[in-house]
Amino acid sequence: MYKTASLDLREASNLIESVLRFAAKEAKPPVAVAVVDREGNLITFARMDGASAIIVEMALNKAYTAARLGRSTKDLADQINRDNLQLTMFGNPRYTYFGGGQPIVLEKEVVGGLGISGRSESEDIALGEQALRPLAESQHSV
Repeated sequence: MYKTASLDLREASNLIESVLRFAAKEAKPPVAVAVVDREGNLITFARMDGASAIIVEMALNKAYTAARLGRSTKDLADQINRDNLQLTMFGNPRYTYFGGGQPIVLEKEVVGGLGISGRSESEDIALGEQALRPLAESQHSV
């Protein structure tokens, strides 16, 4: 029987709470954060008060892109720039290359995506890395 790792609602909610906790430490613009499953379907989502509709849409698309492609949206941007590609070549209008989307990996398998939007690209990326760090560390200790 073929078995795959998966992300449950509790784990996804913990990631959301972690991002919001880190984001709230600084008086900066509000963020939106989304967690999707491996296919890009929404598991859970939150936005800080004042987060605009475009920020919400970007967080959803960053998570979707990271999950579907199994790589960060920043890595995708680097490839597009390095190889002189067009995002449309990837065949999905929801894909985005703005940094802040990261794959969620459990048991060496991409099980979903985390998308954060609302701050600078580097800040969105840093929030995601902070939130994902405990998950990665727990897998190394097993």
